[in-house]
This record gives sequence, C-alpha cells and structure tokens, in this order.
Amino acid sequence: MFSGLKQNLSFSVRTFFKNPGFTATVILTIALGIGASTAIFSVLYATLFEPLPYPKPDQLTVLWSQPGGGRNVVSVGDFLDWKRRNNTFQDMHAWSGGGTFNLSTVDRPEQADAVATTPGFNSMIGVPFILGRDFLPAEGQAGNDHVVILTYKLWSTHFGSDRNIIGKQIRMNNVPYTVVGVTGPGLADRQATDITVPLVFKPEQLNHDNHFLLVMGRMKDGVSLAQAQADINGIAAQLAQEFPQSNKNWTVSVEPLQLDFLPATTQRRLWLLQGAVGFLLLIACVNVANLLLARSTTRRREVGLRAALGATRARIFGQLLTESMMLSLLGGFLGVLLASFLIKAIIKLLPVNYLPIEADIRISIPVLLFTTGATVLAGLIFGCVPAWQSSRVDLNEVLKQGGRTGSGTGKKGIRRALVVAEFALALTTLAAGGLTLKSFWNLSRIDFGVNPDHVLTFALPVSTDRFDERAKIETYYRQILEQIKAVPGVKNAALTTGLPILGTGFGMSFSIAGTPPVEPTKRPVTECN
Repeated sequence: MFSGLKQNLSFSVRTFFKNPGFTATVILTIALGIGASTAIFSVLYATLFEPLPYPKPDQLTVLWSQPGGGRNVVSVGDFLDWKRRNNTFQDMHAWSGGGTFNLSTVDRPEQADAVATTPGFNSMIGVPFILGRDFLPAEGQAGNDHVVILTYKLWSTHFGSDRNIIGKQIRMNNVPYTVVGVTGPGLADRQATDITVPLVFKPEQLNHDNHFLLVMGRMKDGVSLAQAQADINGIAAQLAQEFPQSNKNWTVSVEPLQLDFLPATTQRRLWLLQGAVGFLLLIACVNVANLLLARSTTRRREVGLRAALGATRARIFGQLLTESMMLSLLGGFLGVLLASFLIKAIIKLLPVNYLPIEADIRISIPVLLFTTGATVLAGLIFGCVPAWQSSRVDLNEVLKQGGRTGSGTGKKGIRRALVVAEFALALTTLAAGGLTLKSFWNLSRIDFGVNPDHVLTFALPVSTDRFDERAKIETYYRQILEQIKAVPGVKNAALTTGLPILGTGFGMSFSIAGTPPVEPTKRPVTECN
C-alpha cells in the first residue's frame, strides 16, 4: 500500500512539471478560496469560539441592572451591596471610563485615554503584569489614588521600556502619579485605553440613583450561573424594599462574560462573511473540477494504455484522486500564506472596539485544523467526479480513436452540470453582495435632519480637577470658542455634550414643574449645549 502511494505521488509530481501552466492555475484558484476562508474563519473562531484568555473564564460574569427590561449600568450603592451581601461570588469589581489625561513624556505631551477600576480588578480577571502589581485596596481611597498602571504598548513606545519605572512618578494633567504596574503585551494593548487609574467613589456618588458603573464578578468554584443569578435576585429584592424610590421594579441580570459585549448584529455579520467565502471556495472547487474534466480529454490515451497494461479502475481512480489531493494541499499551503496577509489587513480595517479585546485574531491550531479539513474536502469535491469519470475508460473506444482526443456524452453532461452549478453559486454570491451594497448605499443617503457639510467636530477633553469654580469653567470655554471662531474659514463654533445620531455623552436629569414627582431613576435627561 505504501509503495503504491509513493508511486502515485511520484507520478503526480512528474505530471505537474509537464503541465506547469495548468498546475499553477489550479493551485492559485484553490489558494484564493482557502485563503479567504481561513482569514474569515480566524476572525470567527477568535471572536465566537475561542475560550477567553483568563484563568477559569467560565467563572467570569457581567452583572447588569435591569429597569423592567433591557440592560443598564449599575449604581455605586447597588454594586457595593451586591459585593457585600452575595454568597456565590469569590470577588466582584467595577470599572468605568477614567477620562482623558494629558500625559507628559520625554518627546511631547500627549493625550491618553484611561479606564478607572476598583483595586483588584485586574487580579480578579487574570490580566498578566510584566512589571509591578495591581492596585492595593488603600489606593481606592481619595488621597491615595494618584497611582497608575500602564499598558505594555504605552510603556514601550513612550517610556523607552524602562524596567525601573515602577515607583517612579509621571505627570498626568500636571499632577504626579506613581507607576505601580505595567501589563503584559497582547491583551491589554488591544483595548482603547492606555492607562488605568483607581476608581474612587465620591461622597455624592454613594447612592442607588446614579447609574454609571460596569460590574464584573468571578463566581466561586462549583457555583453555577443559575445559583449566582438566584443569589443576586434575592439581594435585588431586598434593595427594592430598602430603597423603593431608586430600586423599585429593578432587577439584575448575571451573564457570562463570553460574547456579552458583542452585539448580535456583529455576530450575524461574521457568519454572513463566513458563508460568503464558503461560496467562494465552492466556486473555486467547481471551477477546478471543470478544468480537470477538460484536461482529462487529453489524457484518455494515457489512461487507456495504463488500463491495457493491467491497471485496475481502482488504481487509476486512486492515481487521479492523488493528483487532485496534491493540488489541493499545495493550494491550501499557499492559501495559509495568503490568509496571514489578509488577517493583517482585516485587523487594520476593523473599527476600534468592533470586536472584543479578547479576540486574538491569528492562525491558531484550531484554524489550521479547519484549513486542513477545508483543503481535504475541497480536494475531494473537485477531484472525485473527474477521477471517477476518467477511470471509466473504454479500451475499444480508445484504440479506435488512436491519438485523437474526444469526450463522451457523459463527460459533456457533467461539465454542463458543473457550469450550471458554478453559475448558480456565482449568481447567488453576486446577488447577496449587490443587496448588501444597495443597503449600504441607502443608509448613506438617509436624511438625519442635520446638514453635515462643512461641519467639523472634535472632542475637547478637560480634566474635571482643572477648575473648581463655575465662573472659571465658563471663562475657559468662552475663550476657547472665541479663539476657534477667530480661525480663518470658521463661520461659527459651539459646545455640546452630545452629537446628533451619536447621542448624549453626558448631561443632567430634570423634573417638569407642575407635574407629579417622578422616581429619580426615571427622570428625563437632557444634554447641554
């Protein structure tokens, strides 16, 4: 058996070198299909199926407040009570946007986005540190909170990979902060923020009304999601009785961290992309099958002579299928190389925060197994029919034709069927792509009620600690507006806390005079202009 396979492989290689143009065409065709399928599957697997890169990721959950339906962020009071009263979580922490800091570096000042976490958050989820440590409990108190954790990316690009940086002070918003840790490369570098500061709760935030926190917990060993949900439900019922004005009719949802922040629409888009490249691979297979059938007409004499010399139909079929599988494997190898370039392009083209930061898009072992399976399946799809048809040789017909080539009625029928199949697949893919482009075109022409022509928007992050008096804040912003209006070509300028379509970044709640009192959590909110 081994000698027969070795002979088939040797003969296949000689056949490929005799027809380099045909060989290159088939390999490139398969490589395009395999490369596209591998690249998209790497995104799909890293996003939807790969386990989270944390210790015991199944224990990690996200807790959401639910005001009678839908998910909402959490108040400080709710978080502290959940953390103190629960019996099913070994740890629970909160995080929120930490704002933007003016970071002083050796070259020039730069703005860096921050995330604020309660001390111990990184240790709970298992974020690795290359230097230093996580925040200590005492550093979550006002006055002790001028400490910072840097990402590996920021540390290496702005601080020269200084391994003695732990304990040193850097200036952020013109205030000294002590560096206590540097996260390891990879996971933390893919998030939108570069620095982490302690989350300190101000006295006015210690209530159950102001919802702005995201909360994550790690369940105890042996605790199921249903048990954790029941535990938190009991606490929510207690809070509803103790704080009826703020917590009445509010429930809690305990959800696995896996895919919790990935919208269902994004998941559907990934599956649609995988289906599209799957159709592309099928088209490539049908195309190659047609090429092999066409080429088999020039090999009828060769096959006939082998049959006349005693080769069985099974031996001929095995030889031809071996050739197809070798072509497919070569195309698969080239497809993996192509996929590596496509993945880099996909990562650059993806919008920021479109996928979870845990999605490490790469050619991993599972992706290679998928590619191997797809390659073998492709070889069987485009190789079996031509090999089976070519092995059905009629010696009398071959001897009558001599050196002439021709094709029987059966082959013509199969080739017609393959052409129809290829046309159907291509038409389906083209129609789906056309409908997608039309939908995008229609969305781009929707009238949102605002005219964006010649309108420029930008963020103006200012530290909340920069000014302590309302008059100074108003003076500062009025001076900024006057200077912007003085720029040549600027007709007018204004400030707002929210933009059309995007919604309000922040604002304030209000009550309408003369109307019945409304629960604090149900009061309407307005943006400020």
